[in-house]
This record gives sequence, structure tokens and C-alpha cells, in this order.
Amino acid sequence: MPALALTDRDGLYGAFRHAQACTDAGLKPILGTDLALRDAPGQVEPETGSGAALAWARQATRVTLLAQGRQGWASICRLVTAAHAGATGHSDTDPRSVAKAHGVTPVHAEADAGARTSADVSPAVTPSLIAQHAVGLILLLGPASDVGQAVAARRPDLARSALDRWRDLGVEVAVEVVDHLDAPGSTHRAARMAQLAQQAHVPAVLANAVRPGPRRRQAPGPAWLAEDQQPGAQRPRLPRQPRLHVGCR
Repeated sequence: MPALALTDRDGLYGAFRHAQACTDAGLKPILGTDLALRDAPGQVEPETGSGAALAWARQATRVTLLAQGRQGWASICRLVTAAHAGATGHSDTDPRSVAKAHGVTPVHAEADAGARTSADVSPAVTPSLIAQHAVGLILLLGPASDVGQAVAARRPDLARSALDRWRDLGVEVAVEVVDHLDAPGSTHRAARMAQLAQQAHVPAVLANAVRPGPRRRQAPGPAWLAEDQQPGAQRPRLPRQPRLHVGCR
């Protein structure tokens, strides 16, 4: 394995330590983030399928971004800044001013702060903002993306349309194939995502959600996989949940 990517949720919290660890292990570090989408197309209702498919189709829309080189790192930093600048709960230094100083327009710069809903208080970006800062970035469209939700809803037509919309924005995209093995329907969804990537001639990336284990005095053991891959195990509740991505061609 020549490279390893870490994608923190809503930030770049572990980027420095990840880069250090990869360097020590002789691996190429790839840095990224997992961000929520705002102003994405509406949720898709499954035409057929089980309750599990319905649940997957109704989850919050999220995408993963990977940085390529210095330009990619600069782009991803601007997007994370904009995502947090658009949320509430500001510190003494107004994130809007910080964002504008870096050439970023906050997501809610023109919105009425008093009219925000509960969904607006979380860090998020828009597809157009990603397109604006897409230089050096790879966009992974996984199960939580608009593409993945359409696949989970058994709507391949809408999945292809969503994928084409991202490509029309000029963003370099790849389909993220995730299989938790024993999760209901996970393997079938992964197969349909891989099939979509093949039909659309888009690269596919095999990934899985990896969680750090609980803190112990002794040396840490192997990282936990997703909760549904550990029957009977209780996943630690952590405010920041990095994800491990292993790429395949």
C-alpha cells in the first residue's frame, strides 16, 4: 500500500499527525475532509426496496474531498473555512471576516441570520462553492452523497443525473464504493455503485469508515471498523471521526 488518506468530518483536525505517521511508515499521506452539502437536490424516495434502502436514501447529504498537492491543500482549506464561516456559534473573531480574507465567500453571507433553521448551524458547503475551489481536489461520491442516496433508493436514472451534474461543474470526481459486509443491503449498494462508475467511465475508490478505538494505557490495537462490522461491540462516541480511505484502480 503506497499511500493512505485520512478524511476528518467537517475539518482537517488530524492532518498533521496523519502526515507525520505516514512519513514515519514510508507511506504517502493523502489529506482530505468529509463535508455536508447544502443546496443539494432534494432527497430521493425509493420506488422499490426495503426500509433499509429508505433509511439510506434519507440520510444527510455528504461528500468527501481529497487534496492533490499544494493547490489541493489550499482549496480544501478554503472550503473548510467557508463551511465553518457559514455556521453559527462564532468565536470572538468573526469567521466571515476570516473567510473573506482568504478569498472565500461564506455559504450564508447573504442569508438572514434570524431565518436560519437547525440544519444551518452545522458546517456545510454548496456544490457551486466546491466548483469554485475545485483546483487540485478529487471529489468522492459515496453512500451519503446525492449519487449514493439515489443508488440506495434504486433510482439509477437519478444517480446518473446527479453524477453528470457534478461532472458538468468541472469537478474531478470518483465514485466511492463502501461495503460493510454484514450491514443489510451494503454489498448490493456497493455493487450498484461500482456498476455506475463503470458505466459512466468514472474511477471507483474502495473505502470504509474506520473509527479509532477507546483510549487505553497500553499500546493501541488495530483501528475499529464501522460499528456494524463489529457485532456486539460498542463504538466510542467521539466528536471527530476520521475516515480511512484505501484506493483501488
